Amino acid sequence: MMSKIGLYIHIPFCRKICNYCDFYKRVSSNEIQDKYVDYLIKDLHLNLKPFKTIYIGGGTPSSLNLNNLNKLLNEINRVVKISEIEEFTIEVNPEDINLELVKCLKTNNVNRISIGIQTFNERLNKYLGRHSEYEDIKDKIKLLKDNGLSNINLDLMYGIANESLDELESDIDKILSLDVKHISTYSLILEEKTILYHQYQKGLFKLADEDLERNMYDLIIDKLTKNNYIHYETSNFSKPTYESKHNNIYWSNEEYVGIGAGSSGYENNYRYKNTTSLDEYYRGIDNKNKVFEENENIDLNTKMMEEIILGLRKNNGVSVIKFYEKFNKDLLDVFPNIIDLIEQKFLIIENNYLKITKDNYYISNAILTKII
Repeated sequence: MMSKIGLYIHIPFCRKICNYCDFYKRVSSNEIQDKYVDYLIKDLHLNLKPFKTIYIGGGTPSSLNLNNLNKLLNEINRVVKISEIEEFTIEVNPEDINLELVKCLKTNNVNRISIGIQTFNERLNKYLGRHSEYEDIKDKIKLLKDNGLSNINLDLMYGIANESLDELESDIDKILSLDVKHISTYSLILEEKTILYHQYQKGLFKLADEDLERNMYDLIIDKLTKNNYIHYETSNFSKPTYESKHNNIYWSNEEYVGIGAGSSGYENNYRYKNTTSLDEYYRGIDNKNKVFEENENIDLNTKMMEEIILGLRKNNGVSVIKFYEKFNKDLLDVFPNIIDLIEQKFLIIENNYLKITKDNYYISNAILTKII
């Protein structure tokens, strides 16, 4: 029996381009959207599998006009066994949330909403090219909850241009007051092909230094865990039982299908990223032969390495027993540097799980580098 896997669907459209974002996206007309959704549906039909989670990301999926969004969701419900889907997530921007959208999502069995807040701070939002008002977000979250969509994630960004600890704490307090099931946190990473990077190059702001960013990370952990959020992954916090099932597929090094231009997938030891050219994407679908921007066969050594890199992002770590069952190799034999890192108290084996010690979450990337 084929095991169930995840489905990721990429919507590469936004109403406007945020200053910090380097994901594949574009501003589009209704005509471009119409054609793209038609081809997404064709792509879906070419890649039907037993799915356990669905995640529609972007870009901004909620930037699709309601007719196209409803068309896509209707087809998903028609051809996928929705009764077997454990989690069905869509990313939305706050300004897109209204009663019509909420009814469309609810009717089509979406059961998890991810909202990109980033910050409520007006000064910081100017750097990001965004706009998030607390009272507006509060009203829209109430609208979602009142209509039975209570499994909500909010994204929080920190380390933004010249941000202080007090400014971050204000954002955290406002997010806590919204009482959502899940919070994802990200430090600002400057990407070269972004407006924000060019502003930084011109000296218009400074990035948080390492000590300040560490203090910000510690503040987030402290405040969220004291408010009944489980710190279950390096950057993610949830109320009990509300961990992201779809993202856990990535962190557990399991397989998932990626459909849409610019989407990524991992199937049959093969990792790929679809072309970001719409014309090439359409041509590949018409020929029933996907066009990839990147693709790689994952050999055994790479797979074991990824098992460690991804698994140690989870705070319950990597199962030593499952590692052996999966690869028929002892984890400590494959990665002998782990023994030294345990002696140095960077890592711990507890109840047969290899974990990063709590005091060292912030330097997890450096620890992973030493392992591999």
